[in-house]
Amino acid sequence: MTHRQVHWGSTAPLADIAVMVAAHWLYHAGEINAILAIQRGEAWEYGEGVEENHIPTIGHGVRPDWMTDEEAALFESEHR
Repeated sequence: MTHRQVHWGSTAPLADIAVMVAAHWLYHAGEINAILAIQRGEAWEYGEGVEENHIPTIGHGVRPDWMTDEEAALFESEHR
């Protein structure tokens, strides 16, 4: 199997490089999807968050059916 040089100075099989690049693109696609979901206000349940890019999700989430108004208020006050 032919190895190719990678940017960190090592070498890797071409198939592995293709998988690494595809995985990296998928990671960023997930980040974009998370940002769009927050903008639409439809994807994040309370307690979940976007760690990447330090995006606050409080106020953009979807409250679970089981959460009472009091629990939601407490959660929001603790996470603002």
